[in-house]
Amino acid sequence: TLGLGDGIPMLRFCTAAKNQYVLCPDGKVYKCWFGAGDKRFSIGNYIDNNIDSEMENEWHERNISRIEECKTCKYGFICGGGCANRALKNNNSIMTGNCANFSELLRLGYTKEFCIGGMENVL
Repeated sequence: TLGLGDGIPMLRFCTAAKNQYVLCPDGKVYKCWFGAGDKRFSIGNYIDNNIDSEMENEWHERNISRIEECKTCKYGFICGGGCANRALKNNNSIMTGNCANFSELLRLGYTKEFCIGGMENVL
């Protein structure tokens, strides 16, 4: 389904850009599971009740309407802007896309479904 779930377009890649919080034993709060332990992903500390609201808002605002290269991408509603963790690691910003090669992925899926699997898998 390539992220389309129930046919609803993906505006966000994952729950890190929604209401996901990762709480670590040292008190640090993260928005991304994969970023836990990496200070670049920390949005604050729950022990001393110190959350960086600007950083938290940036995570909440990460969607394809806010990521420049996603605004005109024909695959934006399929990928939701890609992984913010990888965007930060590769581009030093979560407000950049982390693009997969969807034209190739869709071609491969089409080839497998229609050419290898036959029409009985479609109907």
